[in-house]
Amino acid sequence: MNIQHLKYVIEVERTGSITQAADNLFMNQPNLSKVIRELEDEMGFTIFKRSSRGIELTARGATFLDYAKQIVSLMSELESLNKPHDAAAQRFAIATPIDGCIAEAFIRFCASLDHSKEMELNFIEAGLMDTIDCVLSGRTSLGIIRYKEINEPQILRHIEEKDLKFSLINDFASCLLFSSDSPLAAKEQLSVDDLEDYVEVAQTDVTIPHIKKAGSGSKGVKKRIWVYDRASQLSLLARDKNSYMWTHPLPAYLLRRYDLVQRPCSSSGNRYKDMVICEKRHRVTDLEQSFLDQLAHVLEKARKEFAQG
Repeated sequence: MNIQHLKYVIEVERTGSITQAADNLFMNQPNLSKVIRELEDEMGFTIFKRSSRGIELTARGATFLDYAKQIVSLMSELESLNKPHDAAAQRFAIATPIDGCIAEAFIRFCASLDHSKEMELNFIEAGLMDTIDCVLSGRTSLGIIRYKEINEPQILRHIEEKDLKFSLINDFASCLLFSSDSPLAAKEQLSVDDLEDYVEVAQTDVTIPHIKKAGSGSKGVKKRIWVYDRASQLSLLARDKNSYMWTHPLPAYLLRRYDLVQRPCSSSGNRYKDMVICEKRHRVTDLEQSFLDQLAHVLEKARKEFAQG
């Protein structure tokens, strides 16, 4: 058994599939299966059990995985001691939901950096589960997850089980977004009943697998288009006056650019929360705090603009 074998086990558990793990590790599936079997023989117990749902950890396998993650993490820290550290390098990686305010904060953050110095930035727009996976895999050091307030107990339990820490950064009621040419624009206050004849442009999922999907703010929606790109969402709304989208209040400049209107809407279960997540050992860097400060400023400005109409 060596460190590489531990990394293999971690990747198999992360993907839930030996085939997918082998692809990610750039090795063939039979070789990876052989390594796992030899490791199980060496340990004297089964780490993974095979079922109709794929690969699952046994009880002893889960304990083994916890130790494996600790060992790999400590080895990574030891190896970093022998690497030159460039304190001037600007490195930042985050996974977030698709959101105009978050994107605006990232743009402002980028503009604030010293462009004469080395920089490596990674901004990933993803759904809730993919964001958690980005943080767990080390692809990003920070993540922002968005979820319905009614699902908070399950969400918090899930991220605590993943040994992540979290902090609330936003709490809001979704509003409706649509073209200024839409008949909906004639109303200052909307209800879910007003949306019956319109098409919902739905965003990335904000649920976890064992929670019933609740991607939109309305119930019984019969016409829905799932779009996973922010610019495409806004362009579709701008050109189709019979469409609408539930969203966080957006910056005024985005509304002007796409000629869109946003309105409050009375709907039960329509409150959302945004949480920053990271590994428990992670300490937020000055660069990460700078981004979070920019985001707080953008969110506050968007809230004030929305309140003023």
